[in-house]
Amino acid sequence: MEWLAGIGAFALFFLYDWNRIFWKKRWMTSFFSAGCIILAVTGVLFIWEAFQSGRGLRLLWLIPAAASLCALIYALFFALPFDDTYRKEAAGGRVCRSGLYGYCRHPGILAFFFCFLFLGLAKACKRYGVERRACCLIGDQLFTDMLAINLFPGGTSVLVEPWEEETHGFLAVKRKWEKPFLRRYFRKRQKNSG
Repeated sequence: MEWLAGIGAFALFFLYDWNRIFWKKRWMTSFFSAGCIILAVTGVLFIWEAFQSGRGLRLLWLIPAAASLCALIYALFFALPFDDTYRKEAAGGRVCRSGLYGYCRHPGILAFFFCFLFLGLAKACKRYGVERRACCLIGDQLFTDMLAINLFPGGTSVLVEPWEEETHGFLAVKRKWEKPFLRRYFRKRQKNSG
């Protein structure tokens, strides 16, 4: 249910942006606020479910989720000039190239990803009734699957080979970024075992 709400929130964000540029219908100007409210409610539902069992281990997932949420709020509402971004119409709008947006075009995406990643991990631990040290995440991607479980000690990760090699798109680029880290890891592992 929460995932459908999240998709609905992003649909509202898209319609809000599309309306600002093309349709310019006044009744659609509240779509951004509605999307933010839906995402906030979804986050609260994740947190509520994670806290229901009362186990302290979920704090290890919820603390970085809260930090990521703070970074997301900062990127969306404080790093941008608020009036120019959210109150004025898009005609003649300028791209923000200073501060946080001078380093990355969409800095909120990373914060959003990590916030809901950690909330999802906390919810999964609660749903399946396992301690984090009993969790094992199996995956073939270094910067998503392995990073998720290895950000904090206690969980176990198993890196497997991909079923097939990606030859195009973002995954192909990501695989190239992973290669130096994987070479270093396997060299270190071979050195320690030999």
